[in-house]
Amino acid sequence: LVSQKIAFEAFKRIVYRTPVDTSRLRANWGVQIGSPYTGYNEAATDEAGGATVARALSAVRGWNARQPIFLCNNVVYAIPIEYGHSRIQSPQGMVRVTISEMQNGGAEAAAR
Repeated sequence: LVSQKIAFEAFKRIVYRTPVDTSRLRANWGVQIGSPYTGYNEAATDEAGGATVARALSAVRGWNARQPIFLCNNVVYAIPIEYGHSRIQSPQGMVRVTISEMQNGGAEAAAR
């Protein structure tokens, strides 16, 4: 489905844009269908992001686009990072940049 491809592309971009220090922030992105993801794993790390992206892909494959789908990160410093706390690695955030891209043609590219 096109909607699955678009959602996965957005989620993948967000995960890979997430700055890595302890890699805990990157590892704690979670996808859930129907309601926001509320999980958090203090010990989880994913420096490269591949495991987190694979989990997102698995969740997106189970989505039929009739329900809302959420990508959430419940690490306490996720919002400060999104709004500029990581001035070197992600000064414009992860989510806002991706949403802007997807609105400006990224969704069409993902659908191809």
